[in-house]
Amino acid sequence: MRVYLAAAWSRQAEVRLYANVLRAEGIEVTSRWLEEREAIDPRDRERHRRETALIDIQDVRAADALVRFTDDLSQPTVPSGLATGARMFEMGLAWAEGIPVVVVGGRQQVFDFLPNVVHLKDFTELVNFLSPREPE
Repeated sequence: MRVYLAAAWSRQAEVRLYANVLRAEGIEVTSRWLEEREAIDPRDRERHRRETALIDIQDVRAADALVRFTDDLSQPTVPSGLATGARMFEMGLAWAEGIPVVVVGGRQQVFDFLPNVVHLKDFTELVNFLSPREPE
């Protein structure tokens, strides 16, 4: 099983930990963005972002499923770290290409209500969903 993990850029370190747990379960994680760094030289930012967007598209297409982690939107204002939208694009790409989509953490936006989108409460449910174990 190969999965692409999609989340807000600001959650990179957190999702990297999730990826390590999934790898320990024998699940391949195709999300190279988890090791990505921002371009250091401001003159390289546009090229860097274009290239990494293309890599993300390759990584989504290489996956058997896309997992998107929702964000805590319970506060009256949204933190700027959640204002990026790449994860929504990636989810749309996967859905349009027939790649199964799993959303962890609740419905966040209108496309979470599309047919065939699987919803799981938390990361523990995700691990159980992706790597079911035989009863002891």
